Amino acid sequence: VGGVFAAGGSGPLGSTVALPGGGPGSGVPAVGEVWIASLAIPVGLAFWFSLAAIYHLGADLLGGRGDGRRLLAAIGLASLPEAFRLPVVVLASRLPVAGGLVESVAGVALFAWSFYLVYLALRATKGLAPGRAAFTAFLPLLALVVLFVFVIIAILFSAIFAAGMA
Repeated sequence: VGGVFAAGGSGPLGSTVALPGGGPGSGVPAVGEVWIASLAIPVGLAFWFSLAAIYHLGADLLGGRGDGRRLLAAIGLASLPEAFRLPVVVLASRLPVAGGLVESVAGVALFAWSFYLVYLALRATKGLAPGRAAFTAFLPLLALVVLFVFVIIAILFSAIFAAGMA
């Protein structure tokens, strides 16, 4: 691989960025990293609003009462533990032997911490009972599973239909 992505090469928009030691991502154009980082903000905001909307709808359907603005703020605060993911990744990349294990364990711990904060946010802002709050906290995961099942069924039916047409 040469040209734009070669270590020390120059792309059409300028210089490239190389990580020390030629690790993953060496020679990635700096403009690409800035572009991806600038997309992360609107995508993150859309994800935050969508997640709060799913939680708000689910909580209201399960008998919760409360303001969606408070839930939106609480969901935002519940995602703050994810800010520790980058330092954990950097620390794990510097460990010679158990870096992957440290990153995996810390990732599970950060997810569990965020999930528990979402559970507490649902209980506090929507006034849900503990079981209903836990079920509501699992709703986005359940929605993804249902969507995945529908996609698999659609693929199977289209394959059966295509085989019948042939």
